[in-house]
Amino acid sequence: EVSITGFRSYLETTVNDFSPRHNVVVGRNGSGKSNFFFAIQFVLSDEFSHLRSDHRQGLIHEGTGEKVSTARVEIVFDNTDRRIVAVDANEVRVGRQVSFKKDQYFIDSKIVSRSDVVNLMESAGFSRSNPYYIVKQGKINELATSPDSHRLKLLREVAGTRVYDERKEESLKILRETSAKSEKIEALLAYIEERLKTLEEEKEDLKEYQKWDKMKRSIEYTIYDNEVKEARKKLDKLAEQREELNTRQSKVLNKDIRFYDRQLADTQDQIAEIERSLHDEEQEEEQLNQQIMALGLRAEECVDQMSTVNHKMADLRRQLDQAAIRQQEAARDEKTARDNVEAIKVEISQAEQDLRKLTAKSVVNGVDSVRRVLQHFREHNRNGQYDAILNGYHGTLLDLFKCDSVYFSAVEVTAGNRLFYHVVDDDRIAMKILKEVNTQKMMGEVNFFPINRLIAKPRKETIDSEGRPLLDSLQYEEMFDVVFRHVFGGTAIVRNMEAGNRIAKNEGFDCVTFDGDQVSRRGAMTGGYLDVKRSRLELQSTVRKLLEQKQDIEEALERAIRKNNEKTAEVERLRMEGDALEREAAALRNEHNIASEKKRYLSQQLQQSLKSREPKIAQCVTLRNRIREMQANKENLQRQLGTPLLSQISPEEHTMLQELQAEVKEKKIRLEEVTKQRAKLESVKHRLENQLSTNLLRKRESLQAKIQDISVDEKRNSLQAEMAELKSVNHRLSEIMTRLADLEEHLIEYEESQEKLTRELEDCQEQQKDLEAQVAEFSKQADLICTKQSAMQAKREESMKKIRELGSLPMESKTYESYSLKQLDKKLSEALEQLKKYENVNKKALDQYVQASSRKEELTKRMDEHKANLKSINDLVTVLDHRKYEAIQLTFKQVSKNFQSVFEKLVPGGYGNLVMRVSHDEDSEPGDRANLPPIETFNGVGIKVSFTGTTETREMQQLSGGQKSLVALALIFAIQKCDPAPFYLFDEIDAALDAQHRKAVADMIHELAENAQFITTTFRAELLGTAEKYFGVRFRNKVSHIDVVTKEQAYDFVEDDQTHG
Repeated sequence: EVSITGFRSYLETTVNDFSPRHNVVVGRNGSGKSNFFFAIQFVLSDEFSHLRSDHRQGLIHEGTGEKVSTARVEIVFDNTDRRIVAVDANEVRVGRQVSFKKDQYFIDSKIVSRSDVVNLMESAGFSRSNPYYIVKQGKINELATSPDSHRLKLLREVAGTRVYDERKEESLKILRETSAKSEKIEALLAYIEERLKTLEEEKEDLKEYQKWDKMKRSIEYTIYDNEVKEARKKLDKLAEQREELNTRQSKVLNKDIRFYDRQLADTQDQIAEIERSLHDEEQEEEQLNQQIMALGLRAEECVDQMSTVNHKMADLRRQLDQAAIRQQEAARDEKTARDNVEAIKVEISQAEQDLRKLTAKSVVNGVDSVRRVLQHFREHNRNGQYDAILNGYHGTLLDLFKCDSVYFSAVEVTAGNRLFYHVVDDDRIAMKILKEVNTQKMMGEVNFFPINRLIAKPRKETIDSEGRPLLDSLQYEEMFDVVFRHVFGGTAIVRNMEAGNRIAKNEGFDCVTFDGDQVSRRGAMTGGYLDVKRSRLELQSTVRKLLEQKQDIEEALERAIRKNNEKTAEVERLRMEGDALEREAAALRNEHNIASEKKRYLSQQLQQSLKSREPKIAQCVTLRNRIREMQANKENLQRQLGTPLLSQISPEEHTMLQELQAEVKEKKIRLEEVTKQRAKLESVKHRLENQLSTNLLRKRESLQAKIQDISVDEKRNSLQAEMAELKSVNHRLSEIMTRLADLEEHLIEYEESQEKLTRELEDCQEQQKDLEAQVAEFSKQADLICTKQSAMQAKREESMKKIRELGSLPMESKTYESYSLKQLDKKLSEALEQLKKYENVNKKALDQYVQASSRKEELTKRMDEHKANLKSINDLVTVLDHRKYEAIQLTFKQVSKNFQSVFEKLVPGGYGNLVMRVSHDEDSEPGDRANLPPIETFNGVGIKVSFTGTTETREMQQLSGGQKSLVALALIFAIQKCDPAPFYLFDEIDAALDAQHRKAVADMIHELAENAQFITTTFRAELLGTAEKYFGVRFRNKVSHIDVVTKEQAYDFVEDDQTHG
């Protein structure tokens, strides 16, 4: 399968179901056949491997539709035989996509590099050394006209000599690098030899220097070691004095620590007692705070709810006023509608009276009787027993039609009293109505038109233009057509009597004029003056209109009544809601007053409790500060007790200790000042709190009460509840006064206890001063011992440092231990005098001599390795040249043999072979096996052929154009047999061949297609005969399309192209 998107002339095409053998692509010139081949090359060929931006842009489709920004081609390979071993799947998709800025390859939709695609194709059998599995247009001609050297180059590629050349070039490069390194090593070895001679001379002086240097360091070590031993003796004596001071100090410190432990225990007991009392008061205050908070929240909720209720009441009043106005308007509308109904009833009654005057009394009575009977049936129609009568009665004839007023006279004289006949569905209904009329002994004349019994002539038209059927002027329902044809079917309306006489005589119509004059078809004429103002039809039309108006007015009245009732109900509902809100507001006001008063009482109680707690809190703070101070003193004493008195402190630490003591003294003075300021601030705080509780808080509560105050009427309503609350408050106040007296007694006890504790504290402070004086004395003695100890330690450290600077000691260092200090000084002076003679000696000569010798040995070893590498590389180059020569010879023999076989099949009776050209112009036949020339003497591959087999062979230059093309094809087929690929693409390879040779080429492709897939394009019919699948390319709207076609359609493509060509 090949999928092409936005590539050259293809916008979006997918070609699938290729035959595994021979496929042919046909199409007219310019249709896009070559672009299809370019698409496959675009993915697989090296020709498109490196594209510049302008070349990529040239590959993107440019059509008339939407602009395309990318070109993509994807090829699907059949891998059921696992020929592509790197992919374990039945299909392998290889694609490439380019845009203006990107060029990407894909394998199974994953982005890969170009080298990954090349390696994948080579693993499937697409050799890079054989470029002829894709043969483009002109490639045959290029090969046919190429020189012998080009064919030799092609043979080298097929033989794979590129690999040998690359490996040889790498080996030669390594050879050059190795030679250069060898030269550098030789130069470096010469330098090291010279350096070793110089170091040999310096080595003897160095040995003499080292002898006197060892003596000097041994003497210095002995002197320094004696100083260290002396310092250690003095330090031991000072340590004994320090231990004695430590023992005395520990006794004093333990006594001081026991004193602080007693004071801490007593003070902690006092704090615990005060904290228990404070905890009880805090719980009580917490409860009061919760009650106050709850009451405050409830008071605020009441205010919010009252505000909401007030807003609702205001809205409700506005709604009530508006509803009352709307109700009044609805009442006026109802009265107006009732007046209109009464007025229309009067008009209808007057019109009916006028109609009765123009109608015979018996007829009018009969109509009234039928109406009463029908009303009787409606009133007694239980279970639908009279539905058939009521539904089957339709009214008088006069009620069932309409017409223009100009026809009133003509219709009225034609129908006469039949206008008041009653129309029913059948005669049974008529009989039941008559029976009920007789049963009730009603008066009047009653006549019926039973539709089921009426027989009327078909409607007919007049021929004369001055008349027309009277039925055409009437408007009625279709179901009553038989009734109106029965009454008016034989009558025509005419302009004048002359026309009436003519139509009556000629067409058999009874004629009537607009004024009511009649002409019978039997010849009789009737006429005279008719009062139009007294027309029954006119009056009936008026009654009908008035009845319609009455119905509209009655409907308007019903709407007005409903609206008036709705508005009245709305007014009543709003009044009831207003009463409910009034009751809710009264309840909220009462609840708000109770909550506010209770909150005020609890707040006063809380303030009293807070005032009583402050002295206790202040006492706790004082006691805790005293505990922290005593704890710090105790910890300090414990640290001193656990630390040796004469710890070795540096002079810097001693200075820091003095600075800290001065800082502590300064902090104590600052603490006394801060304590005084705190007392002043507490006094101001108490004064402000008194002012707040006795004046400002009460004033704020009073203002809040005024803000949230409610009307006098509301207060009057809640007075009873407040009196009950006042009684409860008075009771609670008496309890608080009792509690306050108890607290005052406890306060006196606390003050007496405080005086006692103060006296005890003064005694403790005196004891502390005595102990601190003893500790200060110990500290002075310790400072003196520390000073001496530090001096001895410094001297000892200096001597130890000098010993370390001597470095590693020689074996003779113990020789001078028995010497006196004077003898040591003398020996040291002698050694220093001798060392002055060797001040300029190279102290590193011996090390440098050893390093140079080691370096020389290393370089000699590397030199031997380079020589061995040079020999190995030269041997490898010789082997590569030999293998390259063998590969070319083997490939030449295979291609030459295949060329002979293929040429004989393409040209039956013909003969051809390949010739290897050498530099001294000797030809090497394939059969020659001995004395092969060296590879450097090969300069070309020649071709000699004979198309008849009898004539002498000729070279390529002596052949015609068609013969050259055939020979080139034979060479390509020979190369492909030598290095077969899975499939081949041939683009118009038969263009320059005659019909006979095209048939031979087709047979050759058919033979090769047994083992490989071929996709070819052609303009000739010969290749079509051996193919298995055919594809046609069409070019429409600047876009190429490729589809599967039949063999006959493929022949049509070829013939059509030859015709247009």
